[in-house]
Amino acid sequence: MFRSGVFALIAAAVLWGCNSPSTTDSPVTPQASSAPAPAVAGKMQQTIVSQRNAKPDFELVRQGSMVQVRCGSTTYTSKIEADRVKVLADDKLVAKVKQKKGGFELEDGSGARLLRAKVKAGPSLKLEDGHNQRLFQIDAAGPTLIVRSGNGGPRGSVQKGAAGLEWVDATKKVQATLTGTEVIAVGLVLPLESLTPEQRAAVALYLAEVGP
Repeated sequence: MFRSGVFALIAAAVLWGCNSPSTTDSPVTPQASSAPAPAVAGKMQQTIVSQRNAKPDFELVRQGSMVQVRCGSTTYTSKIEADRVKVLADDKLVAKVKQKKGGFELEDGSGARLLRAKVKAGPSLKLEDGHNQRLFQIDAAGPTLIVRSGNGGPRGSVQKGAAGLEWVDATKKVQATLTGTEVIAVGLVLPLESLTPEQRAAVALYLAEVGP
């Protein structure tokens, strides 16, 4: 369910996986090894369905301990670890989202960075593209996420609606929806119009399974 003061969680970096599991406030010490963290038990209990402009975008479907990613007629597999997720076509990497200090990062199948999310003071979340150009700034107003463009202009909001989570643009038109979750952080994927369905699915899977 929605939590009041959701950005208090962002301020604590819980949503982005940058808190230590320790009960102390000590900073996280970087691991000497660069090996990925082990797989973790899944949090996602229901199928998550995204629609964009009233058309199917992607689905995340739990199958036992695995999650299938469905985009149109194509079904992908996924690999979920403690600090990252991968979307795979057979064994070929399609997209990867991994924890980074103070946020997370999306890469394409070649390893090129497409998106970087950074928690900033305020608190707010900054989303940058692969060239460090700011795409969005996201702030909270109760259980609603207010989305602004890179230069601060209004773009819309992510909020709870009749169809689950909704991305409502500045003209009050619903552009995209997400059902199967009420975790507002997962709705951060909805404004990411420039990404492919597979890339958006990877971000949603990270936020659903690793982030919160």
